[in-house]
Amino acid sequence: MRAPAVNDLLDSCARHLDERGVATYSLSGVYSAPTAPAVFFGQLYDQPDRAVAINHYLTVPDPITHLGNPSMRFQLRWRGDKNPTTVHQLADAAFGVLHTLTPGSWPGGLRFLWVQRLIVAPIEPDASGRWERCDSYEIQLNPIGA
Repeated sequence: MRAPAVNDLLDSCARHLDERGVATYSLSGVYSAPTAPAVFFGQLYDQPDRAVAINHYLTVPDPITHLGNPSMRFQLRWRGDKNPTTVHQLADAAFGVLHTLTPGSWPGGLRFLWVQRLIVAPIEPDASGRWERCDSYEIQLNPIGA
């Protein structure tokens, strides 16, 4: 049994969003004409307009086992277009496929007890006038291989 790594979480989340049609995930990071927001890790690139950056920002080990079921926090930074309602629609669609109090799993074998949205930040325009919004989530993981 091993504790999930940050990369396990980021990749699994991106693949889950892609499978549910909320985002488009390309392992190469190259997107020609995505039908849903393009997934990036770390930062948002200038193109395409509709995109989401997934970032990890905290891991708290389980206080009992310290092995494989930490709580991890991650942020989704959504970018829509110049219509401010678009970014809300994108982020709220992700909420619909991420937020759950029921145990489950995501692609790659990432198992969890629950996933909840913690923070919805105010929207703000980028340098090109496209609207962005950050949502923070927490996931309580189950051990891998248990």
